Amino acid sequence: MKNVRLRYTGLSKRVQIAVEKTNEILASREFYDQIVSYSKFDNTALSPEIIAILMREADYEIRVRVNWILPDVSRPSYDRIVLSGWHFGPHLATNVNTLICETVSALDRVYDIMSKDNNRWEGQYSSAHLVIGAIAEVLVR
Repeated sequence: MKNVRLRYTGLSKRVQIAVEKTNEILASREFYDQIVSYSKFDNTALSPEIIAILMREADYEIRVRVNWILPDVSRPSYDRIVLSGWHFGPHLATNVNTLICETVSALDRVYDIMSKDNNRWEGQYSSAHLVIGAIAEVLVR
């Protein structure tokens, strides 16, 4: 597999552990099988199978940057995830969920996975990034 993967070069051990576990899940066939087994995501015309293929075959690296004091004001990017250090609590599964959600959002900037129609977001609780993040969280537990 040439799956998407994360790279973190910062000093936070908690973030490093979360990134390592996220990469382990992103390389896992079980993760993609779980995505494919989902019937449909809200807010996208793409099937779970297509989204899993896009993630599994992306073959690029997304840099993870953590800000501890100032919020990030740069534009969202397909090759960079910027989070507040306060997003990383003591629970590894929750941290992985956050990283996977942000990974799907970064891929959305490349493949246009999710609809950009803000009116369609109301009541959309099974949006691709939320469900895929939850799948990863369950796999960590």
